[in-house]
Amino acid sequence: MLWWFLSTLTVTAAPKRVLILNPTTREVEPFGAVVSAFRSTLAREAGEPVDILEIPLDLARFTESEGEGALAAFLEQHLARRAIDLVVPLGGAGAQFADGHRTRLFPATPMLVMAADPRLIPPRLLEQNATLVTYRVNLEGFVRDILAMKPTTTHLAVVMGNSPVEQFWVETCRREFAVFDDRLKFIWLDRLPLDEVVRRCAALPPDSFIFHGLFNEDGEGVTCEHNEALLRLRGTANAPVYALFESEFGLGPVGGRLYRNVEIGELSARAAVRILRGEKAGSIPPVILEVGSPRYDWRELKRWGIKEKNLPPNSVVVFRQPGFWEQYRGIALGGLIFALVQSGLIFGLLANRSQRGRSEAEATLIADISSKFVNLPSDQVDREILEAQRRLCEFLDIDLAALWQWEDGRPEGSFTATHLYSLQEGPQPVLVMRDDEFPWCRQQMLANKVAAHRSLADMPPEAAKDRETA
Repeated sequence: MLWWFLSTLTVTAAPKRVLILNPTTREVEPFGAVVSAFRSTLAREAGEPVDILEIPLDLARFTESEGEGALAAFLEQHLARRAIDLVVPLGGAGAQFADGHRTRLFPATPMLVMAADPRLIPPRLLEQNATLVTYRVNLEGFVRDILAMKPTTTHLAVVMGNSPVEQFWVETCRREFAVFDDRLKFIWLDRLPLDEVVRRCAALPPDSFIFHGLFNEDGEGVTCEHNEALLRLRGTANAPVYALFESEFGLGPVGGRLYRNVEIGELSARAAVRILRGEKAGSIPPVILEVGSPRYDWRELKRWGIKEKNLPPNSVVVFRQPGFWEQYRGIALGGLIFALVQSGLIFGLLANRSQRGRSEAEATLIADISSKFVNLPSDQVDREILEAQRRLCEFLDIDLAALWQWEDGRPEGSFTATHLYSLQEGPQPVLVMRDDEFPWCRQQMLANKVAAHRSLADMPPEAAKDRETA
């Protein structure tokens, strides 16, 4: 019973095994991003342990006659000790390798082809318990996007690698780009060392654009990992770069209708979960993604002077750097409010100080004038009154000061100007006026009230006659 129990635990705990046939090395993009998304999504959604074996075939360095057969023999020996539940060929080269050696290596194992263009997949491969998750390539559409972004473009430099798969795409580009021969001059840089590619892209003619496709191996057979070609172009090229894959966005390309290679990895992992749980791979319909909504890097658009109005409809512009107002709106508003409040306080203090100074000057003037009349001999009163009027005119900046006296009790009643001071030459008021010409003022004085007005318009309606006389 103990032996049976332990053997049952062993069988139950045996993980599912998934074999990824990577035609490149692990760090070559854009396939590295696809595999990374596949691995993380599968581990998260499988719900059970999954043993992922990734074999970097590095097929760019071999042909059938040069050693692919020996590579298949190595895999046969390696897989003889492990049961594989799912084979995942990556890319067109991986699909072709799997098709060529399927009978020998995994004749009955379900297969999930990932990120391979349908043109590179042997038709018979999908007829034997296999399915597909990939994207559709529209090379002509890329060039049309470039010409829409920058209508003045006259030269298009095509940066591609030199592996067999990349040469397939070079020839495909040559055929599909031929419709633009009357408008563009193409510069093909596929058979050169990476250093030479970078050098030529730094000295392109004016109004050039760079089309960056796959670059896994340069013209000297050197593998390029970690987006090396793209990153070097970003630092030295004298023209904007158009790249194809979502995982490359933000590394220097202006953007465009990007292939969602990360999403390909995620969708492939979900299809793999279904297969590992018992569904037949051949019953799962192939998924072929179209390119997504156009996405553009604001930093690169600004760098190369590409106008946003030239972008396709429904384009999304990301990495937009906020202006000063957007970035520091709160600080700026706070500073502005503080400055306004501070300015208001300063002006208020200055006005208060000015008013206080004027009030003090007025009080000083009145006190000084009043003191002149203390114990003043009667024969000097008229002179001091005129002197006081002069000082008041100058202090208040007015033209005329008149002292009128009302002689109540005289039958005719009159206002008489007993003291008059004027700063200007010209007509002067009459010295005697009848009090019936100022009926409202007379009434106010008889009631022991003060009548004080800054202007004629300030006088009340009942003083209409007084206003007319004045």
